[in-house]
Amino acid sequence: MLLPRSLLAALLLPGVALLARVEGFDPARDVNISFSQGAVLLSSPPGSHLKARFLSVALASAAGSGTLTMGPLPPAQDRDELGDPIYQGDLKIPLTGQGLTGEVALEVRYQPCTEGPQGVCYLPMVRRITAVAQEIPSGGEALPAPAMPTAKIGRAHV
Repeated sequence: MLLPRSLLAALLLPGVALLARVEGFDPARDVNISFSQGAVLLSSPPGSHLKARFLSVALASAAGSGTLTMGPLPPAQDRDELGDPIYQGDLKIPLTGQGLTGEVALEVRYQPCTEGPQGVCYLPMVRRITAVAQEIPSGGEALPAPAMPTAKIGRAHV
């Protein structure tokens, strides 16, 4: 009996993702996420990238009447074989907030992928980080993020 492709893919994908992790890439451990000077900083290691369409930053929980706005992303560095914009290396996502006080929990959503002929895209992930509200600039729109220098590793293949 032949299995439909979607069922076969669903059965094989966890094994492929595990194999990629065993070879050295752990999407939760190896993508560094921090907050500094009004921006979320993400860093993916060589041989990996982050898909632009899955990048977002939001308040993790109700912060009173406070709001958070994610600034525009810098231009994507490259595109994967599906034509999706991607970021390799370091990425800075500017934020602005209004009415935020104290320590603020942020949820950072991203989709990491490994590159090369055996590349794998993992399911989108959400990580929680904290920031001090006073370090998030006030205002309606965040300042644009400057493109951060990074080493380019060639065309991504997933």
